[in-house]
Amino acid sequence: MPPGIPRPLVLKLKPNWSLNVDRGVFLGTQPLEFDPAADLPKGTAITAAMPIPPARKHQRLTAADRDLMSYVHLVFPNGQEPEEFLDLVSHWPCVESAYPGPRCELPGVCNSMAPSIP
Repeated sequence: MPPGIPRPLVLKLKPNWSLNVDRGVFLGTQPLEFDPAADLPKGTAITAAMPIPPARKHQRLTAADRDLMSYVHLVFPNGQEPEEFLDLVSHWPCVESAYPGPRCELPGVCNSMAPSIP
């Protein structure tokens, strides 16, 4: 993998789970909380696939928005491949499914299941 192009591990969260981006923890039905820090290498970023823009935080979300918000990306430090963590992450209480993101190669060619647009 070329430097600077990290390959994420994509997580689909179970219903009633969400990511608290500020704290880096997963929140389930109160008071359930899962902190993944002990399972991940230092420098791993946990990001929402679709962050909620601040202007929409108090608006009603569509079903499509809620579905997109159930996806999270784990971006590992250089040298760490997502497959190394696939089995471990798949057993987290908040994860419905997990899979490695596409392997991207310069100049913008991705090796994924999706057809590329010429």
